[in-house]
Amino acid sequence: MAKATLNNGESGLIIRGKINDNFTELYTITPVSITAATSLTSSALGKLHTCTGTSSDYQVDLPTAVGNSEEMILIKGAAALTKVVTVVGVSGQTIDGEANRKLSSGGLFVLVSDGANWILTNEIGSWIPYTPVWAGFSADPTISYAGYFRQGKQCTLIITPAASGTSNATTLTVTAPFNAASLTIIPTLIQNNGTFATGRVQTAAGSTTLTFLAAPTGSAFTGSGSKTGYVNISYAVQ
Repeated sequence: MAKATLNNGESGLIIRGKINDNFTELYTITPVSITAATSLTSSALGKLHTCTGTSSDYQVDLPTAVGNSEEMILIKGAAALTKVVTVVGVSGQTIDGEANRKLSSGGLFVLVSDGANWILTNEIGSWIPYTPVWAGFSADPTISYAGYFRQGKQCTLIITPAASGTSNATTLTVTAPFNAASLTIIPTLIQNNGTFATGRVQTAAGSTTLTFLAAPTGSAFTGSGSKTGYVNISYAVQ
């Protein structure tokens, strides 16, 4: 049986096969290091690609899925990775229906070709830095931290302001990284006209907009003063 060292000395078996053959065929995993932007070819199939890098974010283009049905490739974010790697399908090919997926240190994608696109058969999520876009502010809040953790179709988003913004509007919104599958409502800390209190933040189905409300029951903001909103929400991705 073939063993593969995945990270920090951990090892395991990687199994390949059709549903009707009881998964009896085993892959021998060959670790390959990636340190910068690269376009993988068919020689990358059946291998574990460990991404490192500290200077800048970079992109890894997958080999074509066409003509490589049932072939597997693994992309891992090494402990030494301090940047974000964007994994992209070539020639319009998708990863579980999406053009790309991102990973950072600790993240893992296990991808299998269906002959036309790439299917994400297993995933270990990782925290990805995120730049939110505010609306309804005359001066936006500054950010202490913003990032998301995605596992399959579940996304957890954290946005922590460092300083309040100002606004004469009665509605405040901020963007999320992915469209929500359904309405989700979460109580959260807000500041309304200089006063902190419990409000709420909510998604709308099919939208990347998160809307703040000034009370848990739902009410508009006062049209003046210092304002901000905190986000710690887990929602289903469309």
